[in-house]
Amino acid sequence: MTRFVFKILFLVLLPISAQAQPRYVDSLRHELAVKKDDSDKVKLFNRLGSVYYFSYPDSAIYYGEKALQLAQEIGSKPGEASAYTTLWIPYFAKGEYARALDYSYKQLHIYEELGDEQSIATAQMAFANIYREQGDLNRALEHVFTWKKLYDKLHLTNGNYAINIHGNLSLIYEQANQLDSALVHARAALDTAKSIGRMDNYIIVINTVIGDVYRKRKEYIAALEYYIKALPVFSRNKMTKDLITTRNAVAECYLGLGKIDSALIFAISAYALWQPGNFLKGSQQTAELMARIYKVKGLNDSAISYLELSNRLKDSIYSQSKVREVQNLAFEEQKREQQLQEAKAKFKRQLWTYGIIVCFIGVIILTGILWRNNRQKQKAKIKIEKAYEELKATQQQLIQSEKMASLGELTAGIAHEIQNPLNFVNNFSEVNTELVDELKIKKEKLKISDDEIDELLNDIYHNNEKISMHGKRADAIVKGMLQHSRTSSGQRELTDINALCDEYLRLAYHGLRAKDKTFNAEIKTDFDNSIEKMNIVPQDIGRVILNLINNAFYAVNERRKVEGVGYEPTVAISTASIQPPLGPARAGTDGGRSVQIKVTDNGGGIPQNIVDKIFQPFFTTKPTGQGTGLGLSLAYDIVKANGGEIKVETKQGERSEFIIQLPVV
Repeated sequence: MTRFVFKILFLVLLPISAQAQPRYVDSLRHELAVKKDDSDKVKLFNRLGSVYYFSYPDSAIYYGEKALQLAQEIGSKPGEASAYTTLWIPYFAKGEYARALDYSYKQLHIYEELGDEQSIATAQMAFANIYREQGDLNRALEHVFTWKKLYDKLHLTNGNYAINIHGNLSLIYEQANQLDSALVHARAALDTAKSIGRMDNYIIVINTVIGDVYRKRKEYIAALEYYIKALPVFSRNKMTKDLITTRNAVAECYLGLGKIDSALIFAISAYALWQPGNFLKGSQQTAELMARIYKVKGLNDSAISYLELSNRLKDSIYSQSKVREVQNLAFEEQKREQQLQEAKAKFKRQLWTYGIIVCFIGVIILTGILWRNNRQKQKAKIKIEKAYEELKATQQQLIQSEKMASLGELTAGIAHEIQNPLNFVNNFSEVNTELVDELKIKKEKLKISDDEIDELLNDIYHNNEKISMHGKRADAIVKGMLQHSRTSSGQRELTDINALCDEYLRLAYHGLRAKDKTFNAEIKTDFDNSIEKMNIVPQDIGRVILNLINNAFYAVNERRKVEGVGYEPTVAISTASIQPPLGPARAGTDGGRSVQIKVTDNGGGIPQNIVDKIFQPFFTTKPTGQGTGLGLSLAYDIVKANGGEIKVETKQGERSEFIIQLPVV
């Protein structure tokens, strides 16, 4: 059996050991030796680097640095931008995402300086790939859609454009386990490629996405058909990164089919391709896979050894310092973009100021000419006052947006920093539980009877349960922080506010009843039928209403537990149309009209000494484990972002009333 394994390994590994495309490389080196023009040499260095992207990243980096140095010496901005491409791709292959991201941003800045809109659009591909590989799929999707938007703006709708968009979407959705979407986009990319006769390495990669979908659906035979076709192509073209990933996938399939020896062969063949410092993500997956295989085979020492290797590689890829580097780069880029936007806004404000001055001069001249026409003079005055109110409203919205963005960045940064060690706590808590169970089984097999050992094992088991429970609590808090920092991307739509309030009232009540069958409360509604449909984001406003109603039910339920029979829990919700006061309308509103929503309960009320704190993040009056203190803070931010107000009126021991006022826009 051992001879057979090594024979297969020899045949599998043989193609990758050859020098990468020797004839092509030799011709490039010969051409480099005879070229006199430095700009041509920059191009040749970049072409040489591209040969080694996914086979020998260090060689690609060497030629990329040569190209960059020469391009900077001769002042060639296009050559410098191409050199940054030659550099970010091998760092991406190595797993050094911060370096890859840094070179991608430098490349983008040059394209922006050159005004090369098509290259600016294409540069989004780099960000999409880096964030996808790092696991930040939401940001990867944002860059793909930015890429598509820019290409659509340039009217670039050829087949290659469609293949790239669909291909990247298929990769992201497969990694996000949205398998149906991944399959749709992968097939769309392949159909387009077939229609234009394109068949390159990227198309083979898209084929493996379909294999990944079938593998995750546990349709291993179908998955293997795609992987086996891809393996010789990746081997022939020295695509080591994709070769490692695909051999891992084949091993996964054989493991799923129960063919442990075959799985081990392909896992070992993937592991043999590992180059220290390169292809870290694929190598980490290989080590983790081999640990699982050896565990199935009962070789626990080998399993533990590879599991430790997997954890070391994972720490190397996702260490706090590397994650922080990526976050800092993204933050600096956002800051740079914000500064650019502020400069543009300042220029617009200057134009606006000059426009107002011109308008004032025009009004003065017109007033001087038509001084007898008092009615015309009043109209001009109203226009000026309205413009002033619009300017004040715009300033307030900008201040609120900057505050929310800063708070969101801070919260997201803290949450991401906590998430990684917290994952380790939760994961190793589960591993410890399994180890205790294995010790108990081993003890029973060895027929060891010792009450003291049993007591110690039980103590360890219960302690581990507490660690897991509190770890999950902390995980819920972190997810709440991330939700708090996430900005809404919902679309405004005309919404019946009365129906929305009634829907979330019933939803909250039945949700609480499902958890506690003994709970009952009187529900009162008082809706103003004169209110017309409002242009709002229903998911956001619904989240605010649901949070307030849930808090109201919680308050009356807590008072019911204390007072018992004789107390009648009551929760009421009402809406009303508020007419504007006399004078100019608020900027951006429908004549200054607004809608008022009230959520009232006869619970225990809120102590006066903490009323001013309830909208602060992480402040909660609920017992430990029952609240994160982010609900009212998030509600406050949503209402403020919609130009509204939220306040509370309460009397301790008797009632609480939350009042939302939203402008009709």
